[in-house]
Amino acid sequence: MGNNACCTANHTDRCCKGAMDRPDGGAPVSKPLPSCEVMGVEPSPPPGIGSMVDIGPDSNQKEENANNQGFGGDEAAGKTELVSYKDGSTYTGQMANGMRHGSGVRKSANGEYEGQWEADLQHGKGTQKWSDGRKYEGQFESGKFSGEGRMIWSTQKGLLVYEGQYKDDLKHGNGKFVWADGRTYEGEWCCGKRHGRGQYINARNEQKVGYWLDDKFDRWEADTTNMNGSAKSGN
Repeated sequence: MGNNACCTANHTDRCCKGAMDRPDGGAPVSKPLPSCEVMGVEPSPPPGIGSMVDIGPDSNQKEENANNQGFGGDEAAGKTELVSYKDGSTYTGQMANGMRHGSGVRKSANGEYEGQWEADLQHGKGTQKWSDGRKYEGQFESGKFSGEGRMIWSTQKGLLVYEGQYKDDLKHGNGKFVWADGRTYEGEWCCGKRHGRGQYINARNEQKVGYWLDDKFDRWEADTTNMNGSAKSGN
């Protein structure tokens, strides 16, 4: 899929702030949506790390654990520790300067993260699982989904899957989203929304290439396959 101006790296910030106008001169992209807010998905807590309450210990908590566990400010990275926090969560893994740094596993009542850390934040490759059945595997940057990733939602209608690029917890770049009934959108995303060129496959496996603006269907690229009007809504 080719990139439109909205989804190129140089225009990411402008796009997400709604400053990038539509290619045809129409209204700008509206406010970004949380990663889970995709058409056909019931409202649910956002799948970003922000949904994990108090993931980082406060300064007093860090100091308390440093004193109890024996790691100080001048400790070299790489030593494996087992740390318990006041919110009931635990961390088993590498520490440096009293912070999670390296590889480790954090477990809490809301879920579990296993992967790489940097300065107390998920950074690098990792897997996040939630107690409600959601799962993200991929790249993190400073505690947020950024880079290549795969997200699975478990709903009453079945599994929803997105595989592709993220930036700051939002689908951004190129990616493929599959609904439980088999419908598929594969193409460009901007700030959590379908925006640009993409291929749509409906529940009858009919395929067409079209353009989306601000998560709404705009037009087909070529009239090569007959599809009913329901495809325009993405439902």
